[in-house]
Amino acid sequence: MKKMLAGFVLFSLLFVTSAYAAKPVSKLKANGIRLVPGNQTITMNWASPGNSEGNKRTFIVHTPPKVDKKKVYPVVFIFHGGGGSGAKALEQYGFDKTADTQGVIVVYPTGTSSDPRHGYTWNNGLGFGLNLNAKADSVDDVGFVREIHKKLTTDLSGNIDKQRVYAAGVSNGGMFTNLLAAQTGDLFAAVCSIAGTTESWSLDSSKRRTLPTPKMPMNVLLVRGTQDSTIMYFGDRIEGMHRPGSPTHNGDTTSMLRYWAVANRCSLVPARENVENSRLSENRYVLTQTFLPSARSGASGEVTLMTIIGGTHSWGDPKIIAPGEFNNSLWKFFNKYKKTQPRSIRSSGGM
Repeated sequence: MKKMLAGFVLFSLLFVTSAYAAKPVSKLKANGIRLVPGNQTITMNWASPGNSEGNKRTFIVHTPPKVDKKKVYPVVFIFHGGGGSGAKALEQYGFDKTADTQGVIVVYPTGTSSDPRHGYTWNNGLGFGLNLNAKADSVDDVGFVREIHKKLTTDLSGNIDKQRVYAAGVSNGGMFTNLLAAQTGDLFAAVCSIAGTTESWSLDSSKRRTLPTPKMPMNVLLVRGTQDSTIMYFGDRIEGMHRPGSPTHNGDTTSMLRYWAVANRCSLVPARENVENSRLSENRYVLTQTFLPSARSGASGEVTLMTIIGGTHSWGDPKIIAPGEFNNSLWKFFNKYKKTQPRSIRSSGGM
């Protein structure tokens, strides 16, 4: 089973690109962010293309219980799944516990919704219903995150380590994290996409959307569960695999791996592999593979694929990874990287 999985993730698919453009039109009015312990809910008026009047957008800033105003803090952005919110992500994912221990500021933004009773989603750039509501298709969420970053580093100037800003998202938020990383390589040192994808297909498979080519290398952790019945590990274009009622087909894990490996000019042969199954049965373990850029490419981004064998559609998988262990692993991954000033992918030479 392990050899079959390792072989599958190395199987090469077509490299494709698509265009995605979003020009932010900003009208920003928001209450200030303070360096104080606990949670602050920040509200801003954010106007994006097609909506000149703007909407109230919110995000929560979680600060560790012990604050040192002479210290600079790393920051992690957490993006909720479809139907969620920043408040639910704070409550359900448990990352604040790891952040409090490690001295990390966490930002929990909230997406948009046509009907807040059904939760909020992100414009992930893939369309075909993967944004879950029509409103999300026209919202410049990438621009919204840029404004949050700008406000955070302005209001807490001197207390934010700009070289150590990271992002993670799950499901719809995991797809958005991929888009965000492709569009804002200048902001983040590393990102993690959980239960996400980088391509989608119309139901009749006649139309395909992929995320744009990343502007610069990015350190990426991809987390996928083999038993995910929502965004399927092997994709759902395979006969008999499509989820009933889904408005689209999602790409498989290999296409997402290849997207980032090509962008970072990484070899598709893993440089390192690690299997954690000391307390798991043969069909429930974690396979972690790390893919590195070739020495002559000049690129700096690494790609790590964490495959949770038996894992489902969730933030980690508490039935397989002990509670809190996944968040600790996530921070351990982030903490390896600092933002450098890499050359753009277009100027970094051949693979």
